[in-house]
Amino acid sequence: MVMKHNWHRYAFTPVVFRDKLIYKGTMQNINRKRQVIGIGLIAFILMMFLLSRTDQREDFHLISGEMHELTGPWTVGSQTENRSNISLPYDLDLETGVRFSASTKVPLLADNQDTLLLRASMQDIWVYLDDQLIHEHVQPESNRFHMPPTSLWIMVDIPEDAIGKTLRIEYVSKVDEFAGLINEVHLDRKSMILHDLFVSQSFGFAVFLLLALLGAISIATSFALKNAQDLRLFYLGFMSITSGTWILAETRLLQFFVGNRFILGSLAYLMIPIIAFFFALYIKEAVITQTKSKQHLKYLSMLFLALVLINVTLQITGVMVYIDMMQYTLPIILVSAIYASYLIVLEISVHNNEEAERFVKYTIILLVSLILEIGSFFIQAFASISTFFRIGVVIFFGMLAIDTFIYVRSNMRQRDETLLLEKLAYKDFLTGGFNRTAYERDVQAYLDNKKSFRLILLDLNELKHINDTYGHNQGDEAIRLVFNAMVHGFLQGTCYRIGGDEFAVLIEDVDSNRFQHCIDNFQSFLNETTKNFYYPIYVAVGSDVYHHGDWDNYSRFYHQVDQKMYINKKKIKNTKK
Repeated sequence: MVMKHNWHRYAFTPVVFRDKLIYKGTMQNINRKRQVIGIGLIAFILMMFLLSRTDQREDFHLISGEMHELTGPWTVGSQTENRSNISLPYDLDLETGVRFSASTKVPLLADNQDTLLLRASMQDIWVYLDDQLIHEHVQPESNRFHMPPTSLWIMVDIPEDAIGKTLRIEYVSKVDEFAGLINEVHLDRKSMILHDLFVSQSFGFAVFLLLALLGAISIATSFALKNAQDLRLFYLGFMSITSGTWILAETRLLQFFVGNRFILGSLAYLMIPIIAFFFALYIKEAVITQTKSKQHLKYLSMLFLALVLINVTLQITGVMVYIDMMQYTLPIILVSAIYASYLIVLEISVHNNEEAERFVKYTIILLVSLILEIGSFFIQAFASISTFFRIGVVIFFGMLAIDTFIYVRSNMRQRDETLLLEKLAYKDFLTGGFNRTAYERDVQAYLDNKKSFRLILLDLNELKHINDTYGHNQGDEAIRLVFNAMVHGFLQGTCYRIGGDEFAVLIEDVDSNRFQHCIDNFQSFLNETTKNFYYPIYVAVGSDVYHHGDWDNYSRFYHQVDQKMYINKKKIKNTKK
């Protein structure tokens, strides 16, 4: 029996198999990106930790929060001029490096109001009582690396006999933005000071916790969903965590958890380009569909990553401090944001991208919150400043998270349906094993990879006679018995039913002795399972090994194996006579 096949179909990979290869490649690419970003973040955290440990001469931990503000009147000034009856905060607008001061009389204190709270905005501070120095806060000289100038809370113990004495605080700053700035001064019990600090910034801390929780859930879900087709959840998670970390740094509460100058002085500034990095990757993954635009966003993300490394390098080498580098970093991020907005507009106007439309709507929430922030400033509603933006950030990330999780759920459902259809496409329902489509898929894989393999063709003799004599149910049972014997006999191979009474086995092991052992096992198992069958079952077998380069096309090889099976089939018939 010579089987005829259109083997020219092997010039193309079957569609389902091709889709599976694409899906497998996509998953490998996604996992590789996860690993690269994960390793990069670990390396960055490790680098920051090592840098922070190079100078441990100071510790600014705040161990535990109502505060009484010293309203003055204050006398403020420098060596060249003085100004009286001043309320704090106040800005003298001086040159960097100029020493300036603020002085007042210590008022009558209540019991235990013995702690002075100062805000050193990247400044060195000296505290005097009647010209006697009682506290000094000076950034130490650079050791191995240059530590960043840092805005810190400074707490000073006030002696019991301070009432009526002159409190003088002297400042100096090497940072232009804070040269001449005098912040509020508070005097109260230490526990009340700490409690009030935390309560006053509790909303920002709550926003940090929400974003950190959202980020952790997104990242964990990204790893749990092994069939996810992209990294949008992964990037959303890190975008949320880094944004929350920046908000935490801006709340002035970081000192409750970290006492290291390098971390306190670095975190807020470095989070800005890191947020931009994950933002660009998220837009690339979740919003943009065009390959060229995706490539541009990839370049932008690499630019933001470079900004992080440049900022750290310039800081630790003493070339430029973080706050001065912001005059370059922020415009670069702003221009990049404008270009990313242009790409999103193209997606909407040219490609009718609904994802991009939704993203723009969510971004409008951030813009509205910023407008409210600016409005609060101009109407001098200072208690509301930063509140609107933080609310906007929470809503923005919440909407993104909902949108992303809906997408992922829909995507996973579609993927499950595709995998089910793929599985059904390769299944032979009579035997429960693989069908002809699966056989063609796997042969093509061997051919594409230029692998040697053994092909075994089998044919159930007299199936028509069994069907006509004993019924099609018995014929189906005969097919199942043969296939079951194949599965048990050819344990190292893959078995297929490729036609009504035609079967095939593919084996990577081309050793002839092990092949003969498999044939013996197959025949032995078949004889054992069919000894009580209505009709003796005979199976013809033909086999050969395919080596890449020995054949100009697979069709000729298949024909040879088919001929060997046909010869075996005639031999069986002659034996039965």
